[in-house]
Amino acid sequence: MRIKKQVNPKYRLAAQKLNTYQNLNFDEKLFLTNRRIEKALSLFDKPLVSSSFGKDSTVLIHLVMQHTKDFDVVFNETGVQLSETLAFKDFLVKEWSLKLHIIKPEMTFWECVEQFGYPKTSRASEKGDGRAPKCCKILKEDPMKKFLKANDYNLNFVGLLADEGNQRRWAYIQKGCCIYESKWWGLTKCIPLIWWNEKDIWEYIKRNNLPVNPAYKKYGIHRTGCLPCTGHISWRKTMAKTNPKMLRYIILEKNQEHQLEEWCY
Repeated sequence: MRIKKQVNPKYRLAAQKLNTYQNLNFDEKLFLTNRRIEKALSLFDKPLVSSSFGKDSTVLIHLVMQHTKDFDVVFNETGVQLSETLAFKDFLVKEWSLKLHIIKPEMTFWECVEQFGYPKTSRASEKGDGRAPKCCKILKEDPMKKFLKANDYNLNFVGLLADEGNQRRWAYIQKGCCIYESKWWGLTKCIPLIWWNEKDIWEYIKRNNLPVNPAYKKYGIHRTGCLPCTGHISWRKTMAKTNPKMLRYIILEKNQEHQLEEWCY
């Protein structure tokens, strides 16, 4: 007889609340998001916005700007971002007069690969690896923790969207709120876009005529993270558009069973 695993009632209620918020119309989501940003800023006086300078974090920066100009932005320069992302970063910092901090890792992506291998199948998939890839820890988490420890920020805005994967959805369900204390990072987190989806992001960009990372249009892609990352579901499709030569190298190096025609989407 198969015994069903019991779900913590607290998590069930949080999941139901998140589902309700995700089903709101755009204006209702926007109202809710602005209320949460306003609430977080009323509680803490040293805010920091984490940005990859993709579309989600561009929207997040603009939203926070509507409430305060007194905040900093931090960018993890992993060394393997798209050149378009780096150029857009420089443009937006100048255009919006952002106070930007750039943090860099002590090890390169390729050194991580040599020592630990490539990231495994996406954690968002059923057969994926639930552990964070070593490169994410070394290139992003470790430098960020070091940066936070050396500074006195007490609030960190992060542009997570629940529909991008179970790990991000869990970030809300585990806490039951988009404003929560994170002992791991040593400050309070605010994830006010968690109930948004990609369509909402583009709607906000359109309504506010925001500049956007040109890589989306140039390559026809949905994400602008680390160029050679093999940890997300559509990494082959994305890399085939952004750098097919790198894709060929990675697949041949990993001795994958995939045929050449599968690279050309």
